[in-house]
Amino acid sequence: MSSSEIAAIVNVINLYPIAVDSQQWDLFDRVFTPDVQADFGGPAKWDGLAALKQAFAMIHDPFHATQHATQGHHVLVDGSTATCFSYVHGRFLRDVGEGGSLFASGGWYDDALTLTAEGWRIA
Repeated sequence: MSSSEIAAIVNVINLYPIAVDSQQWDLFDRVFTPDVQADFGGPAKWDGLAALKQAFAMIHDPFHATQHATQGHHVLVDGSTATCFSYVHGRFLRDVGEGGSLFASGGWYDDALTLTAEGWRIA
């Protein structure tokens, strides 16, 4: 496991919040495999990149702004597969009635990655 492999994987993980916060869903092509199986818990599960892009565009459209940050990356590489555990903090801004318009969330990502011809991608 080289430091350049770890850096490449962390860069992929960190491109995800950039894509979400800028709502540039085409950047997901550089983050996920076409056949990604995304499971964010509960009913938030999607099979395939097209379904993930469509869902995220719909989910994030009502927000005026979002800010996601990943940190504490722990990467393990095993040949052409890898895992990366990282913490995520998200902030979401939209107009709502009572209770304020800023929402915050926190959690972790436990990503499985594969090395493709284009580089590391979350599978």
